[in-house]
Amino acid sequence: MKVKLDRQDLINLVNGTSPNQSVNGSYLMDRYGKFCDNRGWTWNEYELKDNELYEIYIFCKKSWN
Repeated sequence: MKVKLDRQDLINLVNGTSPNQSVNGSYLMDRYGKFCDNRGWTWNEYELKDNELYEIYIFCKKSWN
């Protein structure tokens, strides 16, 4: 199945997910967000790069397997 996604669609995908804490300290996660004790994961949306959005989403998804 092919789906056309624009930048905002990819940002929404990323914002709608979070990585498992087991990947804390990885390059992608340290660069784009952090775990906060009382709020869980927070993204630094201003650092999200267009060419890495899908990679970040897949990384987060796989971290839960």
